[in-house]
Amino acid sequence: MNLSTLDNDRGDFLDSYDINDLLDPDKGYTLVRGFLTSGQADRYRQECEHFLRTSKRVYDQVNRYSKYDYLYSPNGAAVRGASGYRIYQSLQDKHSRETAALFRKVISFRNRIEENWLHDEVYRHVKEKYAYNYVQVNRYAEGQGITRHRDFQGVSPYPLLQCVILLSQPQVDYLEGDLVLYTKSGRSIKVQSSSNMQKGDALFFDKSLFHEVEPSQASQLSAVGRWSAIIGARYPNPPKPSERIKSVVREQIYRVKRALSRYLGLLSDSGD
Repeated sequence: MNLSTLDNDRGDFLDSYDINDLLDPDKGYTLVRGFLTSGQADRYRQECEHFLRTSKRVYDQVNRYSKYDYLYSPNGAAVRGASGYRIYQSLQDKHSRETAALFRKVISFRNRIEENWLHDEVYRHVKEKYAYNYVQVNRYAEGQGITRHRDFQGVSPYPLLQCVILLSQPQVDYLEGDLVLYTKSGRSIKVQSSSNMQKGDALFFDKSLFHEVEPSQASQLSAVGRWSAIIGARYPNPPKPSERIKSVVREQIYRVKRALSRYLGLLSDSGD
């Protein structure tokens, strides 16, 4: 495993983007090609696949400020045979050295771009408010996408950036499934196809932009499917200590419910 390119916070990418693209009302994004090698993207995806197979932490609602990685499933269970999942990863949880280095690299790169706008007092305030970083990994089922939405509803004089990295190869591991951005000038851009995005490429974009993911289709060349990771997605900071307490309580309730479910299952088996 080669961590050198991931542990280098600056990397070779700081000159590979145009800040004007991020401020351009016809764009609002910049693409950094080869941010991960194909092997690095594969290893991170495989680590997530392992988590899907082995994790018992499955929530039926998004649990903000969780200290631990978890799988989100609307019915509270990892459904056998399902292929669409959403994994939430906490920077406070334990990950492989390579994955932890990846998280540091993305967030460091994002922060270095945003340093260009810290002269603005309003922007500094917004950035400080939205400082709770997390990671969201999506594995899309065939025919699944994400409807049009935006991840930041507030007002900011400069972009709050988030990063999407493709963890599987378009037109090989899946078909269609384009990421569509709606610019501030009113354009819609199919970024994946128009920019010829490849596995390992990183898209940094203004999180106030509306965007969607079109439904992906299975490929006859691979069973991997469409995988992507949003690294450095941001929640507002917990407004009160009580919010953190609520998060802990939710986790404890989940543990008790799971233990009770196992216990009742054992009673049912013994009754047979």
